Amino acid sequence: MKLLSGTWWLGVQIWRSGCLKYNRVDNGVASHTFSHSHPAHHMNSTWVPNSSRINRTEHSNNTEQGFQLATSTQFCGCNSSSCSVDAAKVDVEFHDTLVLIFGCSLDVRAIGYLCHAANGVTMESIVNSAPFSYLASCSVGSVTLAYVFHPGASPPPYSSEYNQAILGTTRDILQRSHHDVMVKFGREPTAIIVDASLWDISNWWGKLGRPAYPYPAASAFPYLAQWCNVDVPQLLTAVATIYPNSAIAFRTAPTVFGGHDNTGQNPLLVDAMVDCINHYRDPLGKIYGKFGLIDYHQFVDTMLQGAGASGATYYQDSLHPGAGLSLMYMNNVLNWVKLLR
Repeated sequence: MKLLSGTWWLGVQIWRSGCLKYNRVDNGVASHTFSHSHPAHHMNSTWVPNSSRINRTEHSNNTEQGFQLATSTQFCGCNSSSCSVDAAKVDVEFHDTLVLIFGCSLDVRAIGYLCHAANGVTMESIVNSAPFSYLASCSVGSVTLAYVFHPGASPPPYSSEYNQAILGTTRDILQRSHHDVMVKFGREPTAIIVDASLWDISNWWGKLGRPAYPYPAASAFPYLAQWCNVDVPQLLTAVATIYPNSAIAFRTAPTVFGGHDNTGQNPLLVDAMVDCINHYRDPLGKIYGKFGLIDYHQFVDTMLQGAGASGATYYQDSLHPGAGLSLMYMNNVLNWVKLLR
């Protein structure tokens, strides 16, 4: 999906979650252009960026069926006036379940919105519950969702907004988390969600010399191909090695509003990431042969397409979906975990 225009005035500050927070002052209306086609699944070939198709989000019948399946049970969601969680339904479906998310502010904010809807605490209180939101968590009935930030699948040097001396590399964080999860929660995760997207794009942007927006997306293609063919499968394999008893799924990134921040985010690169993941998805919905998929990008695009010019109201700022989309993400996660039983 491509966002072509929009007026956003943003202030930027480093957020305690280890990600960037963008304060929207004016919520301008964005225009949205959608183009759909059907991806091929070439499991035995290497993905190569194709500039002729990078600016579109691709969907297949499998993806659409997967979207319907993933939202088949409504555990949480929002209407025009409020958000809610069906805690009784959660208790019926799950027992002593721990879901761990390795990601960025998109994820910890989603957990925060879930906790606000379920328990009345503010989203910000979850985000600010620990330095870098490390192992910030929310329990709803018999399910606990916990968060660990990491700076992406791409190798160092990381974005200049990330201080490696404090937290170490992504691999360092993964290794350390296993001990800390056992200490805090007393068990290994039932399921793990892994993100690698926005911080990877910032990584590439820094390596390109931090060019002004709009910089050619093709300039990041070598990094993108490395991310797609090597870095992401290696990251997922590393998570599986550290957590051998946990089911693992990769999360795609939702559409972003490009050109409104200082971290190099480019909507075309987000689309290309999704195109890459689709390339490695088999007819059963697995990627890289064995990992699940939480396609945040696809269901956000579905909502934005239906919303038309008012779609920007679903976002809190240029990168972060608001409560409605965030709870759709959480509902998607819970439905995926339910299917593991």
